[in-house]
Amino acid sequence: AEIYAQINKSKLTIIKTDSETKQTLSGVRFKVTCVDGTNNEYVTDENGKIEITNQRPGIVVIKELESTGKYKINEEEIRVELKYNEEKEIEIENTLQKGNIKVIKVDKENNEIKLENVKFQLKDESNNIVKEGVTDCNGELLFENLIVGKYKIIEIETNEEYNLSENEIIVEVIDGQTKIIEIENEKIEVPEEEEEVEEIEEREKEEAEEKVENEEENEEEIEEAEDIKVEEKTEKIEEQKKTEKLPKTGDNKYLYFTIGSTVFMSIYKYLL
Repeated sequence: AEIYAQINKSKLTIIKTDSETKQTLSGVRFKVTCVDGTNNEYVTDENGKIEITNQRPGIVVIKELESTGKYKINEEEIRVELKYNEEKEIEIENTLQKGNIKVIKVDKENNEIKLENVKFQLKDESNNIVKEGVTDCNGELLFENLIVGKYKIIEIETNEEYNLSENEIIVEVIDGQTKIIEIENEKIEVPEEEEEVEEIEEREKEEAEEKVENEEENEEEIEEAEDIKVEEKTEKIEEQKKTEKLPKTGDNKYLYFTIGSTVFMSIYKYLL
């Protein structure tokens, strides 16, 4: 009798990629465990692939042991069921390790004073410009989602009252963390003569404002005084109209006059 053996053509392909760009990743090490418990380690090639031929059918467990570069290790254990003569391709993604940098810009003499609209540039280790930004009303600027590594913070524009900082600050970004960097700015020194001129100008401005206020108050007082005079004059005319009347009644003349609030009448003979 003749015995025929069929060759197992089962094949498992693992492809390692970047979760954002889908670029393949080389140098990632995996452990592959078969259904019988035997296991082997493999490393992705220059195309980000591991190809395992003649794989025994059944449940295969794939575990990432070591990642590459600045990528996080994928902690997930992936279970794949492989049938006889079946070919399967499994794509496993890796995520870059990232962190943040928060810049806080303050006055050197008084750190409670936060400086707005100060512009910064962020450069990587290859001196490439990664990001730019300006501080907000709280003197803060947040650089987010930065790949782990070292960066340079460079001040490129500042407030007109302050000196531009020439220091390049080196910061290392760590995965999942926000590095807070407080940077001080020194105010520009104003010569004494300029300070005196500023003080004189300020004083003259205050005096001019005070003079305008006084003139306005004087105008109001004059208007009030004139109104009172007009009222007094009107009252006097009205009073004079009431105090003197010379009506005719026959040959007699009557003269009415007042003393205080009392009205008196005097009769005298009118001669023709």
